Amino acid sequence: MQLSIQRYLIIISLASMLNALSLTAAASPQKKLHWIPHFIESGIEPKAARDYQDKALWGYIDHTGQFVVKPIFDWAEQFYDGAGEVTISKQNFLVDKSGRTVAARSDEDTHDCNTDKEIKFEKDLLDATGKLLIPKPEDVTVYAFSEGYAQFCMPHRYVKKHYPQYHQKFDDYEQKNDTEREERKKDGHFGFIDEAGKIVIPPKYYRVKPFKNGLAEVEYSNEGSIRSGWVNSKGELLGGQLFGGVGQFINERAVITNYTKPDMTYSIIDSKGKIIVDALEEANEFYNGVASIKRDHKWSLIDTDGKVLKELPYLKVNYYRDGLALVSTDLGSGYIDDKGDLVIPLRFAHAENFHKGLAPASIKLDLAQRQAILNQFKEWKIGYINTAGKFVIAPKYIGARHFREGLAPVRIGYKWGYIDINGKLKIPAIYDDARSFSEGLAPARQGPLWGYIDKTGQWQIKPRFRKDENSFSQIPIGNFSEGMALTQLSGESWRFIDRHGNYCFKRGPWEWVRDTNNVFHEGLASVRLESDQGETQGYMDKLGQVKFKGFSSGSSFAEGLARVTIRKSYSHPHKTGYIDKTGKLVIAAKYDDGKSFSEGLAAVATGYHLPRHFVGKWKFIDRKGRTLTNGNFDDVKNFSGGMAAVKIKDNWGFINKLGQLTIKPRYDYVESFANGRALVKSKDRFGYIDKTGRIILPIKYSLAASFSDGRALVVVPSQPDIAFNTNESIAFELKPNQKVEDCLLELPDAE
Repeated sequence: MQLSIQRYLIIISLASMLNALSLTAAASPQKKLHWIPHFIESGIEPKAARDYQDKALWGYIDHTGQFVVKPIFDWAEQFYDGAGEVTISKQNFLVDKSGRTVAARSDEDTHDCNTDKEIKFEKDLLDATGKLLIPKPEDVTVYAFSEGYAQFCMPHRYVKKHYPQYHQKFDDYEQKNDTEREERKKDGHFGFIDEAGKIVIPPKYYRVKPFKNGLAEVEYSNEGSIRSGWVNSKGELLGGQLFGGVGQFINERAVITNYTKPDMTYSIIDSKGKIIVDALEEANEFYNGVASIKRDHKWSLIDTDGKVLKELPYLKVNYYRDGLALVSTDLGSGYIDDKGDLVIPLRFAHAENFHKGLAPASIKLDLAQRQAILNQFKEWKIGYINTAGKFVIAPKYIGARHFREGLAPVRIGYKWGYIDINGKLKIPAIYDDARSFSEGLAPARQGPLWGYIDKTGQWQIKPRFRKDENSFSQIPIGNFSEGMALTQLSGESWRFIDRHGNYCFKRGPWEWVRDTNNVFHEGLASVRLESDQGETQGYMDKLGQVKFKGFSSGSSFAEGLARVTIRKSYSHPHKTGYIDKTGKLVIAAKYDDGKSFSEGLAAVATGYHLPRHFVGKWKFIDRKGRTLTNGNFDDVKNFSGGMAAVKIKDNWGFINKLGQLTIKPRYDYVESFANGRALVKSKDRFGYIDKTGRIILPIKYSLAASFSDGRALVVVPSQPDIAFNTNESIAFELKPNQKVEDCLLELPDAE
């Protein structure tokens, strides 16, 4: 199905116009603020390019896979109560099954909430022997009966008096700081009574659900850890144990969750407590006698005895709804029936589960349509200057990254390629994303998958890595360092690979889920270790052996030392010190923060941490812990080229290794020296100084980066009302009504 791009452009233009009018009414004149995350690390590209790189439009399909509500929306939620919530350009509204807007839902779906409904219970509460426990208690909450039993919630004061063995204790810290626990403390504990008011299962559970087919789901809380299971009417646990999590019984089978190290696994249990299938990576609930499971990275369809009925060649398989299960591959999403047959082809970019005959689904815009949208956005052009300030690569790119190893990624339309330091396109723009080179290899993306290319553009490690939805990292692979790189397959832990794409060692009791910067430096890598006693930071060698551990956190090694934090106990604050490559603490952990060593010196601080930044005073120490400078700096950067940037109050300057201020603090922002120049910012403009403090390239650029390979990335805005902001505090704001030619600032011609 082809969408009229003109129609879509009209829709988003109208929405943008309404949004702009509301902004103008709120505050006039209004600046266009462009958020540029990771500018120093990753360069810059238009938000429009990121938003529409894989742009898909949503509608609603029926069981034949045909759209009954046309795909014109940015997002669509599942249909229920006769309506679906949709979004166009951040505007939300409801539509019915014909695609017409409606004011409210119709309440046409039936919701079985009776068993969770409170009832009026006027009988006495009796203990298990039938003896009076609490006469007609008004503050004990009783819920609707199911199979002859009702859930009840007993306030904590009663539990403490009558069932002290089940009373949950809350320490002072949790009572003051944990809202959910405080609410639970007020509510009480749950159990079950019969119709005579006799307690058949004492109030020892955190939560319970009604009885169904002779079993009730229960949750037990012990020191903050929630465990789940089922009990019968005698209070006996099914299988004699609690689990990490449980699902509902369907076809007398249920999925249970096992929290094991290092990964979470799943099992299928029957209604008698027997484990049918164990050690699964994923598992979905049963439907019509079948369920989909994932084992050894492969999906299959099984029957109630655990017998494999059919292999399912998909990356993801969802549970059944309306008789169909959503499946997805790199080609797209579709639906299978309860025989495992693909009945709706993989033609959708994304899709959701069916409900009452409809499912949200999306189709991807083709390249021409996306390019037409991108042509509407002309926010800036990017070029590169040399150390003399000449544009050796003219501003013509809409996206670009920094030079590394003689090449820089540039965006041409929706594709990325690489140019050399003279601006010649060395690797064609054929990638969906591309990053800078390290050790001769660069991360690149083809569709949803990442791999590594060499400097000829050939795949050295073919694309197979996919970003995990729960990952904190931007991309699922990192740069190579000392012959290894961190990578992640979707749903799996981070693992090191070599230059051939092979895993370097077997998995161990560690996880590398923080980010791709946890790479090898000086033969060791910082890794996070898990055990039954909790998490700790350690260091691993290139054989995969943990050499030492026991730290709260730790940085990579630099110049033979690594910064670590240590906490004596939960009542003590974290303190920063430095270890050598044997794990010995050679500089005592007595600082509140610190940075890695560089050129024989490291910055350390005393102060305190706020959620987003550190407040305190910084100084520099040498490898023996001796103080080089007094702690008078409000912020600092590492030494580079014999100079370190320091901040005093609101201004930045530079000191030498004697601690002397060689360049007085006068700038709003600075970067460390690179290629003999330091980037500085003053009054919303950027320029460059040398080590004497002399301005060698005028402070005139709207947005610029440090030099690398003799080139610096410079952004030239196209409109006077554009403002940039980045997460590294680099920003510029163009004044309202400023002329466009003032933004260009006498742009020189390319050489």
